[in-house]
Amino acid sequence: MAAYAILPIPTDRIPVVEYGNEDFMEIHLDEQFNMGENVQLCKVWKKNNNDAMIIEKNYKIFHNVDQCIDFITSYEWRKVFLTLTDKFSYIIELIHNLPQIVFFYIYSESPQIVPYTIEQYPKLRTIVQENSPNADDQLLRDIEIFRRDLMPINVVKPVERKTKLLIQEAFNADEYSIVWLRDNKTSTTMDTSPISDIISP
Repeated sequence: MAAYAILPIPTDRIPVVEYGNEDFMEIHLDEQFNMGENVQLCKVWKKNNNDAMIIEKNYKIFHNVDQCIDFITSYEWRKVFLTLTDKFSYIIELIHNLPQIVFFYIYSESPQIVPYTIEQYPKLRTIVQENSPNADDQLLRDIEIFRRDLMPINVVKPVERKTKLLIQEAFNADEYSIVWLRDNKTSTTMDTSPISDIISP
């Protein structure tokens, strides 16, 4: 079984990461995450019976607003769940309409005085008490729904649709044929049938 922790990692020990195939990014912007130039906070997974650590690729922490915005806007396809403290809540006005943003979450010591509302900014999902033990509940639920929506639908037993012909004008049925294409696992077969064999007189 694996567990994760948010750990300070020296920047020279963090592998170079090429972003480009993540389904979404979970980004946290908080002034308290400033560890200096030579250390960065990372979400790290570690297996119980193994000393190897894996740094989560789709989880990123920032303490600098400009770096955060540059990262979010660097790829148009990226989908972002962004949590931020009320100190940085002003950036909602700047980046709310970016297609990358799925939802914002504001973490505040005084949620009642945050000057932004969901009515003004529909992507603002919630404003929560930052020290609350369940502050991340809405974020985690939204990410789970997002992941489920990305999962491919497996068709176990497809249903064959019945053919329905809509004929607007009178015509000579003997002059026309229907072409049937059937695709199975190994080959594609083609048959033709006169329309008069299909349409009941």
